[in-house]
Amino acid sequence: MAAFALLLSMVSIMYSAATQDIIISISPAQIPPGTVGQAYSVWSVAYPDGPTYYWKLSDLPPGITYRVVNSYLNIYGTPTNAGNYVISGKVSNGYGTANFTYYLPVRYSKDVQDTASASPSSSALKTAPKKTVVSTAISKVLGTLTRKK
Repeated sequence: MAAFALLLSMVSIMYSAATQDIIISISPAQIPPGTVGQAYSVWSVAYPDGPTYYWKLSDLPPGITYRVVNSYLNIYGTPTNAGNYVISGKVSNGYGTANFTYYLPVRYSKDVQDTASASPSSSALKTAPKKTVVSTAISKVLGTLTRKK
Protein backbone atom coordinates (compact mmCIF):
# COMPACT_ATOMS: atom_id res chain seq x y z
CA MET A 1 0.00 0.00 0.00
CA ALA A 2 2.89 2.41 0.76
CA ALA A 3 4.41 1.64 -2.65
CA PHE A 4 1.11 2.53 -4.34
CA ALA A 5 0.92 5.83 -2.42
CA LEU A 6 4.53 6.65 -3.39
CA LEU A 7 3.81 5.83 -7.06
CA LEU A 8 0.65 7.97 -6.99
CA SER A 9 2.63 10.84 -5.45
CA MET A 10 5.34 10.60 -8.16
CA VAL A 11 2.72 10.61 -10.93
CA SER A 12 1.12 13.70 -9.39
CA ILE A 13 4.46 15.55 -9.29
CA MET A 14 5.24 14.65 -12.90
CA TYR A 15 1.75 15.76 -14.00
CA SER A 16 2.10 19.04 -12.13
CA ALA A 17 5.48 19.75 -13.75
CA ALA A 18 4.16 18.86 -17.20
CA THR A 19 1.14 21.17 -17.00
CA GLN A 20 2.93 24.29 -15.77
CA ASP A 21 3.32 27.10 -18.27
CA ILE A 22 6.70 27.34 -19.92
CA ILE A 23 8.53 30.35 -21.31
CA ILE A 24 8.65 30.25 -25.09
CA SER A 25 11.53 31.97 -26.87
CA ILE A 26 11.52 32.85 -30.57
CA SER A 27 14.52 32.99 -32.85
CA PRO A 28 15.48 35.15 -34.62
CA ALA A 29 14.41 38.10 -32.50
CA GLN A 30 14.57 40.39 -35.55
CA ILE A 31 14.04 39.69 -39.23
CA PRO A 32 15.91 41.25 -42.18
CA PRO A 33 14.42 44.01 -44.34
CA GLY A 34 12.74 43.26 -47.66
CA THR A 35 12.92 44.83 -51.11
CA VAL A 36 9.95 45.58 -53.36
CA GLY A 37 9.79 43.08 -56.23
CA GLN A 38 12.43 40.71 -54.81
CA ALA A 39 11.74 37.29 -53.26
CA TYR A 40 11.81 37.28 -49.46
CA SER A 41 12.06 34.34 -47.07
CA VAL A 42 12.97 34.02 -43.40
CA TRP A 43 12.50 31.09 -41.00
CA SER A 44 11.69 31.33 -37.28
CA VAL A 45 11.75 28.68 -34.58
CA ALA A 46 10.30 28.53 -31.08
CA TYR A 47 12.14 27.08 -28.06
CA PRO A 48 12.19 24.87 -26.06
CA ASP A 49 11.76 21.89 -28.32
CA GLY A 50 8.67 19.94 -27.48
CA PRO A 51 5.14 19.55 -28.68
CA THR A 52 3.99 21.05 -31.96
CA TYR A 53 3.99 24.84 -32.09
CA TYR A 54 1.09 26.74 -33.65
CA TRP A 55 1.80 30.12 -35.23
CA LYS A 56 -0.54 33.01 -36.09
CA LEU A 57 0.56 36.25 -37.81
CA SER A 58 -1.30 39.41 -38.76
CA ASP A 59 -0.54 42.71 -40.50
CA LEU A 60 1.83 41.24 -43.08
CA PRO A 61 3.01 43.51 -45.92
CA PRO A 62 1.24 43.13 -49.28
CA GLY A 63 2.78 40.21 -51.19
CA ILE A 64 4.07 38.49 -48.02
CA THR A 65 2.44 35.47 -46.40
CA TYR A 66 3.47 32.70 -44.01
CA ARG A 67 3.35 28.95 -43.57
CA VAL A 68 4.24 26.50 -40.82
CA VAL A 69 6.41 23.50 -41.67
CA ASN A 70 7.09 20.99 -38.87
CA SER A 71 6.49 23.70 -36.21
CA TYR A 72 8.88 26.14 -37.95
CA LEU A 73 7.52 29.45 -39.23
CA ASN A 74 8.40 30.60 -42.76
CA ILE A 75 7.58 34.20 -43.71
CA TYR A 76 7.91 34.48 -47.48
CA GLY A 77 6.74 36.10 -50.68
CA THR A 78 7.56 39.08 -52.88
CA PRO A 79 6.78 42.45 -51.28
CA THR A 80 4.78 44.76 -53.54
CA ASN A 81 4.69 48.00 -51.50
CA ALA A 82 7.44 49.87 -49.68
CA GLY A 83 6.85 50.83 -46.05
CA ASN A 84 7.60 50.04 -42.43
CA TYR A 85 5.44 47.11 -41.38
CA VAL A 86 4.75 45.84 -37.87
CA ILE A 87 3.86 42.13 -37.90
CA SER A 88 2.01 40.86 -34.83
CA GLY A 89 2.47 37.22 -33.97
CA LYS A 90 1.48 34.54 -31.52
CA VAL A 91 3.05 31.13 -31.03
CA SER A 92 1.71 28.44 -28.72
CA ASN A 93 1.88 24.79 -27.84
CA GLY A 94 0.07 22.76 -25.22
CA TYR A 95 2.08 24.34 -22.39
CA GLY A 96 2.52 28.03 -23.16
CA THR A 97 1.88 30.98 -25.43
CA ALA A 98 4.09 33.85 -26.54
CA ASN A 99 3.13 37.07 -28.31
CA PHE A 100 5.80 38.74 -30.40
CA THR A 101 6.34 41.55 -32.89
CA TYR A 102 8.53 41.61 -35.98
CA TYR A 103 9.42 44.90 -37.68
CA LEU A 104 9.78 44.50 -41.44
CA PRO A 105 10.96 47.53 -43.40
CA VAL A 106 10.38 47.09 -47.14
CA ARG A 107 12.38 49.38 -49.44
CA TYR A 108 12.69 49.94 -53.16
CA SER A 109 15.75 48.42 -54.78
CA LYS A 110 18.68 50.63 -55.79
CA ASP A 111 17.80 49.99 -59.45
CA VAL A 112 14.33 51.47 -59.01
CA GLN A 113 15.75 54.50 -57.17
CA ASP A 114 18.40 55.08 -59.86
CA THR A 115 15.77 54.98 -62.60
CA ALA A 116 13.58 57.43 -60.71
CA SER A 117 16.47 59.85 -60.15
CA ALA A 118 17.53 59.66 -63.82
CA SER A 119 14.57 61.75 -64.97
CA PRO A 120 15.16 65.50 -65.02
CA SER A 121 13.71 67.52 -62.17
CA SER A 122 10.43 69.33 -62.75
CA SER A 123 11.96 72.73 -61.91
CA ALA A 124 14.61 72.27 -64.63
CA LEU A 125 11.87 71.45 -67.14
CA LYS A 126 9.90 74.61 -66.33
CA THR A 127 12.80 77.05 -66.66
CA ALA A 128 14.88 75.57 -69.50
CA PRO A 129 14.26 76.29 -73.20
CA LYS A 130 12.40 73.51 -75.05
CA LYS A 131 15.48 72.37 -76.99
CA THR A 132 17.44 72.00 -73.73
CA VAL A 133 14.60 70.10 -72.06
CA VAL A 134 14.45 67.51 -74.85
CA SER A 135 18.23 67.23 -74.98
CA THR A 136 18.48 66.86 -71.19
CA ALA A 137 15.70 64.28 -71.06
CA ILE A 138 17.26 62.18 -73.85
CA SER A 139 20.76 62.31 -72.38
CA LYS A 140 19.53 61.42 -68.89
CA VAL A 141 17.55 58.44 -70.12
CA LEU A 142 19.67 57.19 -73.02
CA GLY A 143 23.07 58.67 -72.30
CA THR A 144 24.82 61.26 -74.44
CA LEU A 145 23.98 60.92 -78.13
CA THR A 146 26.61 61.55 -80.79
CA ARG A 147 26.16 61.94 -84.55
CA LYS A 148 28.55 60.67 -87.17
CA LYS A 149 29.46 63.15 -89.89
